[in-house]
Amino acid sequence: STGTTGLDFTLDPDQGYVIKGVVKNNKGVPVPRVRVELWSKSLDMRGDMWSVTDNAGNYQLRGLPGADDYKMMVWPRDDSPYSFAVVETLSLPLPDDTKNLEIGPGITISGQVKDNDGTPVSEVQVIALDPDGYFRKEAETDQNGNYVITNVPDSSAGGGTPTYQVTAMAVRYIGQTKIT
Repeated sequence: STGTTGLDFTLDPDQGYVIKGVVKNNKGVPVPRVRVELWSKSLDMRGDMWSVTDNAGNYQLRGLPGADDYKMMVWPRDDSPYSFAVVETLSLPLPDDTKNLEIGPGITISGQVKDNDGTPVSEVQVIALDPDGYFRKEAETDQNGNYVITNVPDSSAGGGTPTYQVTAMAVRYIGQTKIT
């Protein structure tokens, strides 16, 4: 019919490397419905390759090009008690295509945003960012000015001091950043 466009595709057979594994919590229990992303600076990939774990915590990423600067990002659901995690440098191919992952408990950053006269401000975008730039999560304030950011990695668990840059931005207001 008029205005119809045909799009033909030619697909190549699945090529490249595979990474598969199980995501478990710090007690060894498989974690379902966790997003596993693969990033590579040299390949200009930032979450382009991803998988979601099944009910047994299994994930699989296929058709991956070889590289020696992959990072795996693990993103739990917002209602999950677990934290975001990053696996530092990973090289493909792996010896046996398997990379099991562990995620620990997460912390929550929450608070209230108010006008300088003490009135709660709704619809404010609040962003938490870790110093390495891997963890970035947003929340919006409710009608009472409250916000909650979940799945935050507890960097104090390893003896360090957790440091996050938290920024609040809204229309008609000057943004504000705090370090927590």
